[in-house]
Amino acid sequence: MKIAVIADIHGNLVALKNCLLFIKKQKVDDIYFLGDAVGYLPFAQGVICVLQDEKIKCIKGNHEAMLLGDLPVLAANREVYKLSQAKESMAAAELAFIKTWGISHEIILDDKKITMMHGSPLDYLNGYVYPDTDLELFAGMPADVIVCSHTHYPFVKNHNGKLFINAGSVGLPRDCGNLSSVAIYDSVAENAAIYRIPFITDVFFASNITYKIHPTVLECLLRKKESCTGNLIN
Repeated sequence: MKIAVIADIHGNLVALKNCLLFIKKQKVDDIYFLGDAVGYLPFAQGVICVLQDEKIKCIKGNHEAMLLGDLPVLAANREVYKLSQAKESMAAAELAFIKTWGISHEIILDDKKITMMHGSPLDYLNGYVYPDTDLELFAGMPADVIVCSHTHYPFVKNHNGKLFINAGSVGLPRDCGNLSSVAIYDSVAENAAIYRIPFITDVFFASNITYKIHPTVLECLLRKKESCTGNLIN
């Protein structure tokens, strides 16, 4: 079986639609979303509707937990995250849909146990697993494949018999600002790959007159590097 994993959309409806077009061409068996549909960017309500309409399997990220009041929002972050605006844009049914999301997925594919969370195996909502994180920290995790997100930096690594996948970010990549990240895992081949799908950032600068996206977020969208992790899809 093949599954696609996406995460950290953060209100970027344009990028989500691009990624789904790519994923559908890959003929995957399922799509999993690892949290943070909301926050930072303006189109959270549209993102939630697409996730629901496409019947994507979803779990909460820290931004959903903050949106629902399960985690506090630091005062210094309110203008950056824009969670109050995201909540105000949603109908009661959309908020109810988010409330149904758990904080992890566990599945078995071809005798491989796959555990997915937004953060890390040690902290499902707020933990960080970066490309340079010591993966030995998770050696005791009872899973063959560990899939996470939250850092907005994608990677695939094998460590001591376990496959680690960070799906990166659909909506706000922190390495190359206009290249969404999608992870695809093949349980037969027992491998995974990261794919990078470009999106146009102009819509966010145009919407900034009314929404007032935080300058640090706009800077992130503009980041460029000579090379980025993953396979670039033109």
